[in-house]
Amino acid sequence: MGKSIVLTGTLAAILLVGIVSCAPPLEGGVPEETVTKEIIRESVTITGRIAVIGNEPFTKLALITEDNQVYELEGDKVEELKALQGETIQVTARLLDERGDYAEKLEVISYETK
Repeated sequence: MGKSIVLTGTLAAILLVGIVSCAPPLEGGVPEETVTKEIIRESVTITGRIAVIGNEPFTKLALITEDNQVYELEGDKVEELKALQGETIQVTARLLDERGDYAEKLEVISYETK
């Protein structure tokens, strides 16, 4: 009898969770800030060395700072930066909240070689 009560209680809890998860959204919807998946922060200036990280076919272009902080690079300038592998550059970029495959992401706005 004890097992029957536990089993019944467990099934009732699972059913309750299923019903609650299927409930319609609250009136007024979800606040807009919780819907945003990727938030762009203010621009930052970072100096580091351009390198390719990861393994083929999943490589990413990255900026590695003197203190070994790694940032994945994104944006229109990435193709230009591929030619500068091994060079030290200073980038002005936006730090993206969305994390990349290997490190934090930077959307490159501009850069200069050092």
